Amino acid sequence: MFDLSKGPYALKAQSVSAFLSSLEETLPAHMEITLKQVTLKKGGKTPAIQVRDGLWRGASLVILDTNKQLALGGIYYKVPTFAAKAIVFIGMCAAFSLIFTILASAMLGQFAPVGMGGGVVGAMISGNIDNMIAKRLRDSPWSSELKDAIETVNA
Repeated sequence: MFDLSKGPYALKAQSVSAFLSSLEETLPAHMEITLKQVTLKKGGKTPAIQVRDGLWRGASLVILDTNKQLALGGIYYKVPTFAAKAIVFIGMCAAFSLIFTILASAMLGQFAPVGMGGGVVGAMISGNIDNMIAKRLRDSPWSSELKDAIETVNA
């Protein structure tokens, strides 16, 4: 049974490339799968399989090599593309600029456009929105499909 709460999930594959190939065969063809190296918090580098499904759905599968056995150390969900992050950022900047312009105009009694102030707040909030999207990905049916594919490969 797939469960990362008890630590790394042992993989039966003998190599990262074998696991990657099997995962590519199991996941839908439209998903992009790449192998990269990531830096661990404790230092050192480890392989990570990046899975991307369109602009908004992505995950990073961190592979650990413990005692000559591969293990899945964690799945980190994220907004995978620059374009999606730019859409969130621009949307937040525009929304807060508009809100601040309306408030400033109401207080001054005349039209008072506020651009940069709204942009700064929008930029700060766009990072939080990225985190909210990642949390929703973790709890979504897409996450279940990804975990089911990992279990199928590992059977």
